[in-house]
Order: sequence, then structure tokens, then C-alpha cells
Amino acid sequence: MSPGAWPRPRVVVSACLGFAAVRYSGELIPDKVVAALKEHVDFVPVCPEVEIGLGVPRPVVRLVRGEEGPRMVQPKTGEDLTERMRAFSQRFLQGLGEVEGFLLKNRSPSCALKDAKRYAHAEGGGVVGKGPGLFAQAVEEVQTVGK
Repeated sequence: MSPGAWPRPRVVVSACLGFAAVRYSGELIPDKVVAALKEHVDFVPVCPEVEIGLGVPRPVVRLVRGEEGPRMVQPKTGEDLTERMRAFSQRFLQGLGEVEGFLLKNRSPSCALKDAKRYAHAEGGGVVGKGPGLFAQAVEEVQTVGK
């Protein structure tokens, strides 16, 4: 079998990791792993924050401790983006089809798998914990249900 005949895995990737300057600061993050895989993988880049209508650059969003789990809040505007992010995540994942995996940006309130900071209040108030971002949490829930 020739090398070109091998199936190419399909992988969802945070768009800021080498695909588009979509970070809150307007930056693109060069990622060595993504760069090395580009000729072997069909990437599906996504920026959940841009997908819910936030601009680039944009005021930061934070995960804030809520009674029923973390809330995604934009301190500058006071807007609670939690439901918009949950709705986008569900729509995206339902329409995605089969993928072999996800490469998501760490420390992101959307994409972090385990190290997104949780704050006591939108204005800060100190970090009270860490956990998955809202998009990553939806990915994990779908993966758990699919098993």
C-alpha cells in the first residue's frame, strides 16, 4: 500500500493552534505538533468563542463558580455566555460526524481539558479551582455517552 493510500485521520483542533489569529488577544499560537501533523491529518479547526459571536480581539471571558456548575462570563460587559456556548457546543458536536480525536488549547475557558481557571466572581475574586472549559466539557460528555 502506498503512503498516499493510508486513510487520513480527522481531528478537531482549536483554531488558534496554527490556523487563525482568533485568540482573545488577536494572536495565533504556532504549535509544533499541529505543524508536524498537517500533511497527515485532516484538521477541523474551531474557535468556540468566535463561533458564539465574540470578536477578535475581544475582552476576556472567565469561568465563574455557579450554583449548577461553571458559568462563562465576560467581566467587561457583564454578559453571561454560558447558554450560547452550550448551544454551540451541542450543535457543533451533533453535526461533526466521525473524528479520531481532539487537540484543544489548554488553560482556555472554552477548550481546556482540565486546567481552565474557575473564579469566585466575574471580576476575579481569586481562583477557586480548575477544570474543563465549557466546549471541552461538552466533548467529554459526548465521548462518555458514546462508550
